[in-house]
Amino acid sequence: MTSEAPSASISEAPQLTQQLPLSSWEEYRPAIAAIERRFGSHDKGDGRAHENRIAYRGQKSARWALETTLEREGGPRQFTVHQYYERATRHHRELESITGRTWPLPGDAELKEVFTRNADSLHVSAPAYPYLVYLRHHGFPSPFLDWSLSAYVAAFFAFESADQTKDERVAVYAYVDTPLGTKAGFIGAPIITLLGPHVATDRRHFMQQAVYTWCVKQEGEGDDYTICSHHDVLRTPSEQQHMLLRITLPISERRTALRDLQAHNINHYTLFGTEDALARTLALRAFLLD
Repeated sequence: MTSEAPSASISEAPQLTQQLPLSSWEEYRPAIAAIERRFGSHDKGDGRAHENRIAYRGQKSARWALETTLEREGGPRQFTVHQYYERATRHHRELESITGRTWPLPGDAELKEVFTRNADSLHVSAPAYPYLVYLRHHGFPSPFLDWSLSAYVAAFFAFESADQTKDERVAVYAYVDTPLGTKAGFIGAPIITLLGPHVATDRRHFMQQAVYTWCVKQEGEGDDYTICSHHDVLRTPSEQQHMLLRITLPISERRTALRDLQAHNINHYTLFGTEDALARTLALRAFLLD
């Protein structure tokens, strides 16, 4: 999850399974605990609790849509995965030369095979996933919506860049892909896939405890997918799959929240690890927290 510039236009927030408006930061920890007690596991009838992965995303305005950077920066055009992948890999040799890193990238035949294997699946894997995650963390427009497995990392991103003169409330979303452990859908319909944390990629991914979602729908015989808006799936609330909850907090709690998060070592530097992030962390302490 990265700090991002505001969307060009503020859209209506997505449809929700549940909304939790809080009045103070003190209420946040109990609210997260309640969410994790209720949705953190499911029962498959074998007498054991099976863990659900809850992903959290902070946004500095509760009025914003859930938009990827590709939606915000790619214009009105809708890309297929092949089209996006071609643009994302077009200059990868330059990145390898400058960073000293190498990424094994699939060719056209391998890419088609990946999508053919996905054709009957409700989980659509992303080609060159480590490379695309790296790009996402360094500002390249991405079809991935970034989340954190930490509700407190998400809260930091919600509050850190919030503008008290413009927005009254920030939001932290909690997303549960399969709250009951099962998933259903139709071929050709948009599918949201939760992409997991276990990938060798940029260190920011691990600092931020990041996971990602992307929304695609199959085209033709399954050898390509169109990248869709998450709202194409989330516009219909469900307690069976794609459960989305939203916590909102008043922007007036910004200083209290950031001081508490700083006390638990959640700040720009610990989440990004760069000299720029260190300077930003020190500035926040000097002008807001101290």
